[in-house]
Amino acid sequence: MLVMAVLHLGFLRKHFLAVDNDNYKAQFLKTNDEGKVLEISDLKAFTRYSVVIIAFTGDVNAALIEGKASSPVIVSTFEAVPEDPPNNITFQKIPDEVTKFQVTFVPPSEPNGNIQVYQAMVYNEDDPTAIRIHNLSVIDKTDQSVTAMIEGLKGGHTYNVSVYAINGAGAGPKIQLKITMDIKAQHDGNVTKWYDAYFNRPRPYFTNEGFPNPPCIEGKEDLSGKEEIYVIGADATCMIPGSQDKICNGPLKPRKQYLFKFRATNVKGQFTDSDYSDPVKTLGEGLSGRSVEVILAVTLCILSVVLLVAAVYAFARIRQKQKEGGTYSPRDAEIIDTKFKLDQLITVADLELKDERFTRPISKKSFLQHVEELCTNNNLKFQEEFSGYLCPNEFIATQGPLPGTVGDFWRMVWETRAKTLVMLTQCFEKGRIRCHQYWPEDNKPVTVFGDIVITKLMEDIQIDWTVRDLKIERHGDCMMVRQCNFTSWPEHGVPETTAPIIHFVKLIRASRAHDNTPMVVHCSAGVGRTGVYIALDHLTQHVNDHDFVDIYGLVAELRSERMCMVQNLVMWSLNGKKLPCKY
Repeated sequence: MLVMAVLHLGFLRKHFLAVDNDNYKAQFLKTNDEGKVLEISDLKAFTRYSVVIIAFTGDVNAALIEGKASSPVIVSTFEAVPEDPPNNITFQKIPDEVTKFQVTFVPPSEPNGNIQVYQAMVYNEDDPTAIRIHNLSVIDKTDQSVTAMIEGLKGGHTYNVSVYAINGAGAGPKIQLKITMDIKAQHDGNVTKWYDAYFNRPRPYFTNEGFPNPPCIEGKEDLSGKEEIYVIGADATCMIPGSQDKICNGPLKPRKQYLFKFRATNVKGQFTDSDYSDPVKTLGEGLSGRSVEVILAVTLCILSVVLLVAAVYAFARIRQKQKEGGTYSPRDAEIIDTKFKLDQLITVADLELKDERFTRPISKKSFLQHVEELCTNNNLKFQEEFSGYLCPNEFIATQGPLPGTVGDFWRMVWETRAKTLVMLTQCFEKGRIRCHQYWPEDNKPVTVFGDIVITKLMEDIQIDWTVRDLKIERHGDCMMVRQCNFTSWPEHGVPETTAPIIHFVKLIRASRAHDNTPMVVHCSAGVGRTGVYIALDHLTQHVNDHDFVDIYGLVAELRSERMCMVQNLVMWSLNGKKLPCKY
């Protein structure tokens, strides 16, 4: 450690410099010819010293008596890193805790400054490269010892721990220790014996007293990768009288559900359990092989006779209908009944619009005025059928999946091989859940629904919509699906401006230029906004090829396949409002 003293010598020829504290005393002589700076070394870091300068002109031996001394100046040396590590370090494990332990040590004898924090460098012996730095949580501190807590460990692992002190100048030397954390023993609960669980009250029971790991013999094949079969309920000797207090793998009851789990125990008697299995139901009382064969044979004969009679009856009915003038199915009756109701509705609409000056289809020139007058008529209702512009099977209209139906939703997407999903609602609107989030969360890129695995590959969030690319996997096969979520539809009514939804529809149509798979469209109930989207997609393609639009006929087609498509008059008139904004 160096201290520089600047001497203002004036006309004097010599100066005597005295430096001292309780443990240090030194004197230095300085003449005018040697300069004005004096370096003093070998001082102790972070220590206060008193400095006195004596000016004199005579003999050096008389300097202290005849010289003129300055007032004492107190000088403090800077901090330095601690010279020694914490000493006498010990650790104490905490009962029933396997993730943390206490460490006690003596502070460094030469801290060379104010100790700001104690740190521990911790790494697992199984992975020495994964080093973590912990600021020790001091729980007790005196001049003689410090007790702190080291946390964030795992039971059953061995750790190397280095403890050191840090002051304003940096970190000091480390002291090391090694500790192996225990495995937390779980509560045994109401575990009983097989006999008590079978004949009295059903409770968990052990099937055996445990078996050791196979011995490792040098030069022999490693058996760790081989599977072993353990049969539960295989010991029939448990039924012998006198086995009440015996740990036994006794028979299971027929037609009962059981759960099981495995337990691993260490040499200290501490253990950890696996998760319980799925419920497994045992079979009924066994029958002899001959009895099973007879029952199966009789059942097959009865089924064959029933199927034969049903086939003959159906064939006879079809022949009879053909002789009477053709077949007539319930589906035909439904179509005719729907057409009759549709004709009635069109007739009523014609009567209500008897003063209408336009004929259908409506020309482009008259379309805007026609829509404005149409919006004032509150009595118009439509109930017709939908289809795509070029293909009748282009769209699949469905309701938004709920937690109980999301698996069925994805299975429908998988089976139809639909590569485009159009979502027209938010998951939460009007204080209610409108649709379950059927794609992965932001912090969880993979979601599993039954045997279907959904992985989110990309998410592009725009002002009015969000586009997500999803990978669907099932039984080793996979397909790519793009979900387009329109997020600007208000919770009440319809969008104030039509430009975003027009752009949204055309963007999806352009992305499907070479895609002939179905498009799944849904909102909440799958009729209102869904019908508007399908109708708008049809109309934006239709006006490119024709000089007229027929919203009446289009809504009729939609409603004949799904009731309430384009759910109300406000949504219905929205289809008409969109087109004049663009054309």
